Amino acid sequence: MHYPADDGMAPAPGASRSSTNRPLLARRLGAAMTLAGLAIAFGLVASFLAWKLVPPQYEAQARLRVSAVPPRILLPRAETQVDFRTYQRTQLALIRSQQVLNAALRQIGDLPVVREQVDPVVWLERKIQAGFDGEILRIAMNDAEPEGLSEIVNAVKDAYFSKVVDMEQQGRRKRLEDLERISRDYQSKLEKQRETLHVLEQDVGTIDGEADRVARELAVESRRLSHHELTMLRIDRAKTRAELEVRSTLPDGEGSPRPDPDAAELARLRLKLRILDAQERRLEEQLDAIDVERQEINTKYVDLGTVRAEIQKMEEAADRVGAEAEALRVELGAPDRVQVIEHAETPRADHARQRRAATLSGGSATGVVLVVGLLGSLRRSRRVQPEPPDRES
Repeated sequence: MHYPADDGMAPAPGASRSSTNRPLLARRLGAAMTLAGLAIAFGLVASFLAWKLVPPQYEAQARLRVSAVPPRILLPRAETQVDFRTYQRTQLALIRSQQVLNAALRQIGDLPVVREQVDPVVWLERKIQAGFDGEILRIAMNDAEPEGLSEIVNAVKDAYFSKVVDMEQQGRRKRLEDLERISRDYQSKLEKQRETLHVLEQDVGTIDGEADRVARELAVESRRLSHHELTMLRIDRAKTRAELEVRSTLPDGEGSPRPDPDAAELARLRLKLRILDAQERRLEEQLDAIDVERQEINTKYVDLGTVRAEIQKMEEAADRVGAEAEALRVELGAPDRVQVIEHAETPRADHARQRRAATLSGGSATGVVLVVGLLGSLRRSRRVQPEPPDRES
């Protein structure tokens, strides 16, 4: 026994499930097509509005190559080396520096787009773009109007060269001038020191080191001999004085002194003692003179050594400065580290058409995505409801 249908009539025998659900499927398909049409219309309207309302963006750009390693002709110089990433960040900051932007604005100050700005420096700092792609430095600017874009970009590029790149080269030339000036100062000082050395060598009486050594050894030996002679003379004098005292007072039988009858011997001893005293004074004066002369010679030798050491240090420093100056003079002929690859050109209208075409494609894609989503929803909803099972009454 079958349950009665909703309309009060039992379905015809042999009727299929598909024929039963066909009206439901038709209604859902109609709704999906209506929604798909609305989605496509929405996408087309969005694209049209974007086409009309979104202004085109023109772009002008200049490209430069910045070598990661500065070009060289000789071996690396003593200049301070900076890693390339730090150098890149420095260059990007310098491009937007007040010095570069002001120099650029002096070239393009008559452009209408610049004259209408309240603060041209702030405006240009905000509009100009700069970035690295490896060794390629890109300077660019976007705007809805193409007039003046290439002039502005080229002005910033030229200002960057004049205030940064050329200044680095001028700094190297200035450093070369400083090195050459220092080298000349060293040569002048060396000439004076060599003259002083020559005078000292003449005072000492020697020029080469071996003669210096021999002269100092002779001075030491002369003093040693004079001192030895003085010592022996003092011993002899002491003996003579003692003998004179003994002969002058000889004791008699009762213990009282009596005069020596040999007056001639006493006279000889007294004369010898006077001679020895005179020789002692002479040797003492001679030793004092030797000591004074030795002190003067030692002072001169100290001055001589000091001057020679100063000359040696100055010669080494002058050689280093001269070598650095010569290397830098050669390196100034090396290629520049920053070179222009392409200048900014007047933007073409094709750039704007491409952007508008992209906008139209995006709007159309939005509609297509909505259609695909609706069709997928329709496919998931195409399920036939199972018919209630027959029940026995």
